[in-house]
Amino acid sequence: MRPGPDGDAEPIPLHVSVRQRPHPPLWYPTSNPASIPRLGEEGYNVVFGFGFFSPPLATVREQSRLFFDRFRASRERGTVRYGLPGVTPRFGMMRHVLVAPTDEEALDLLRPAFADHHTSFTHLWRLHGDARHSGPLDVDQLLAEGKLYAGSPETVSRQVAEAVTVGEVNHVAGSFAWGSLDPEASLRSVRLFRDEVVPAVREVAAGVGV
Repeated sequence: MRPGPDGDAEPIPLHVSVRQRPHPPLWYPTSNPASIPRLGEEGYNVVFGFGFFSPPLATVREQSRLFFDRFRASRERGTVRYGLPGVTPRFGMMRHVLVAPTDEEALDLLRPAFADHHTSFTHLWRLHGDARHSGPLDVDQLLAEGKLYAGSPETVSRQVAEAVTVGEVNHVAGSFAWGSLDPEASLRSVRLFRDEVVPAVREVAAGVGV
C-alpha cells in the first residue's frame, strides 16, 4: 500500500490481507462537485452531500449524470482504476431517517431528537464563533426539500423514491441513530425501513431501470 494523495509516500506493508479481490469496494464521500468527474473516471462509489448540508436534487441529478458519463467513457477506454470488474459503481447520498407507524408519531419523535443532534453536530462551529451554524434548523423546510426523511413507511418510501427518480441516484445511505433518539425508536425505524420501505423503493427503482 502506498498512501498519500499521489501514492508517493512511504510504503506501508499490510499485515492483514483483504478478503475481496482485487480489493474491497472503495467509497469516497464528497460535497465538492469539482471532484465528481475524477471519481467517475476512477470508478469510486460516491456519497454526494451530507444530510442537511446536501445540495438540491436537481444538482444531485446533474452530478449523477456527469459521474456516470465519465465512468462509462473510462470503462470503454479501460482506464477505471478503483472500480471492481463488471460492477457499476454507486452514486448516492446520505440522509437522516426516522420511520414510525404514523407520520404524526415520527414527527413528534423527530423534532426534539434532531434539534439535539444539530446542537451536538455544530458545537465546534459555535464554540469558535462561526455564525453559519448558530441558529436552529428549520425541520419543516428540510423535509420539504428532501434533505431529511421522516414519517410512516409510506411517506418515507415516497421520499426515498423521489431521490431515485428525481436525483437519479442508485444508493441512499440512511443514518438511523442520532441526537436523543431512544435506541428502541432507532431499531424500530431500521426494521420498518428494511421490511416496508426498501421493497417499495425497489419496485420504483426497477421501473426506472436503476
